Amino acid sequence: MADFILRYGEYTVDPHALPETSVQALLSRGFAHVLGNEVSSKIVSRIRREIRGDLNEVASSEQVKAFRRANPDVIEAWEIETEQGTMQALIEGTLGVRPAGTERVARVDPLTREVRKIALAEISEICKTNQLVLPKGKNKVTFPNGDSFTRENLIERRIVKHGERITKEATKVLANATKAAATDLDL
Repeated sequence: MADFILRYGEYTVDPHALPETSVQALLSRGFAHVLGNEVSSKIVSRIRREIRGDLNEVASSEQVKAFRRANPDVIEAWEIETEQGTMQALIEGTLGVRPAGTERVARVDPLTREVRKIALAEISEICKTNQLVLPKGKNKVTFPNGDSFTRENLIERRIVKHGERITKEATKVLANATKAAATDLDL
């Protein structure tokens, strides 16, 4: 760990230069975070997968809560299993280490992400123009003509109606970002 540097945004710190009390506080908080928040997040993800099965649907917070209430023994078993796996990874030195030969796979390809980002920006502007609040999650916005849509509905409708134009714009944005990155790297 001689060359290990802590990084967060613009901040970097050599942990060896920190007072022992600071190192202990970081370790204690990190340990609690990993066994608390990260394990809880994994349990919620597992519940959501269990609820939706093979369907490509989102399980609501209410559905997750209902599943927890209906299956306390299952949840307890999952928590123990996940905590034990996390502790094993911590002890073996594999916590946060990806197995050799694997890479992190983006959930959405960059072009799709940019298309959705542009569509969302356009929808947001339309809502502002009509003095409407852009909905979140399963909430809906009702337009003056009486049509109601969730945020996801609005994004999909925008892409269907203006997909060709938005895709061209997204492609340009990505090309410009690639050029900028190449320039920054002096390639």
